[in-house]
Amino acid sequence: MESKGQKTEEWSIFWDGLTPESEIHMWDYYGLRPWILKYTPRFGKVIEAGCGLGRYNFYLSKFGIDIEGLDFEKKTIEFLNDWKVENGFENCSFIEGDVTDLPYDDNSLSGYISLGVVEHFIEGPHKPIAEAQRVLRPGGISIITTPSISWYIFYRDYLKKGLKNLIKKLIGRKIVEPEFFQYWYRPSKLKKFVEDSGVYIARA
Repeated sequence: MESKGQKTEEWSIFWDGLTPESEIHMWDYYGLRPWILKYTPRFGKVIEAGCGLGRYNFYLSKFGIDIEGLDFEKKTIEFLNDWKVENGFENCSFIEGDVTDLPYDDNSLSGYISLGVVEHFIEGPHKPIAEAQRVLRPGGISIITTPSISWYIFYRDYLKKGLKNLIKKLIGRKIVEPEFFQYWYRPSKLKKFVEDSGVYIARA
């Protein structure tokens, strides 16, 4: 079964109406920028696998970092390659590609950034994490994030779905499960996935 989060048309709809400017304004919303700045290598090639609208690609390129954004949504990549020229980010590079089959040689990259991507694989995040490990050179750095469940989210989803399904069951209505979109990984769970791929974890 395919994940809703792995369908290009879903992301085409998701990004519609958003712009790199609106995403750049969200830099600090998730609190990631200090981590990105601290750990992204300054030398060698860095990629963001699943770059979306590329806000960190634009940002890091201004520091002279050789960064390339990769995403499987073709229209988004075409849009970004036009936008970068129109807005003075010619040093940025964006290519179409699959995070489970990266177009890079073994041990060729200094840095790998993945922000909210690997949780969309219904079979688990093993393939994209293993692919990150393959392309990173010895001493290379990967930065991987996923959403993490909280009691608030658990309670919200229970009210939204669990209670509704209970009522349907009581009145004899058919319960239709929503199409899978993503997992919510606790930090310890994500850490275990990364460790299993053979990557040394410096910070979690």
